[in-house]
Amino acid sequence: MLTEEFSKFWEIYDSSFPEDEKRDKQTQRRLLSNNKYKIIPYYNNGQMVGFAALWMLGDIVFFRTSSNKKKNLEDEVMELRYSKTLRRSFQVK
Repeated sequence: MLTEEFSKFWEIYDSSFPEDEKRDKQTQRRLLSNNKYKIIPYYNNGQMVGFAALWMLGDIVFFRTSSNKKKNLEDEVMELRYSKTLRRSFQVK
């Protein structure tokens, strides 16, 4: 993940997760070198507006999505579609 991309990711992460669920910036950056952990950014009109964080643990893929926007119905539908796409992409057969 590029420095500029990480900065935007961190802005979204820091503003959208509850304090008791957040990692500090250094720990989060270190996790990016773990091959079982992935950040998949979501772009809209060339701007990162959200992401999915995935832990790929053998037959199990745990993921969580987040965005920088106050959600309205359209955003909820978009997040649901994105989540479904990710689930299909990482299904273990």
